[in-house]
Amino acid sequence: MEPSFAMKVLAHDLWVPLGEIEIALYKSAVDSHSANAIRSSLCKARAMINAVRSSNYDQLVNKYKGKFDFDALFVEGLTVDVSGDTHLEYILDYNKINRVLKNLLVNAKEANATFVKISLESNKDLGNLEVQVSNNGEKINTEVDIFNHGVTTKQNGTGLGLAYCMEVVEAHGGSINYVSAEGKTQFSFILPECAVNY
Repeated sequence: MEPSFAMKVLAHDLWVPLGEIEIALYKSAVDSHSANAIRSSLCKARAMINAVRSSNYDQLVNKYKGKFDFDALFVEGLTVDVSGDTHLEYILDYNKINRVLKNLLVNAKEANATFVKISLESNKDLGNLEVQVSNNGEKINTEVDIFNHGVTTKQNGTGLGLAYCMEVVEAHGGSINYVSAEGKTQFSFILPECAVNY
């Protein structure tokens, strides 16, 4: 394996837990829950550094390399169409990214959507992946910052789902946004330098 690619994988592996630390510290008031999150992320970082010392690069790559399992994202009552570069392998924390997608599907269902389209588009030169999740549900109140913790537009919402989505995407070094009109809402997030095996 070429060292440049191996180092890119290593940098990505280290980026995720360090990004979580940055998010936790940004919240300023470090309560016991946040303190535990910081400790957990530090442990992950230390474990990865130890893996560099004791393991080969192939093992590091294979830890996060894989493909999306869209069957695991089933939400009753929703028809989901998936298109784009689904055949490629990506280096991601799939457990967390799948939870992001599941949150977006559940939100679509709660907004009375019946159809969701998930599109994956990768940039061959940069290795970036753009994921678009569109639904035909009700319009979101765009005057509300829906990515803030505790902010919700739903009667029984917790305001945690979309905040989690933003944290995970940013921990991968990416960004997330949305546009919404009656009958069509689209969330888009970009994950940098994660696509492999074109």
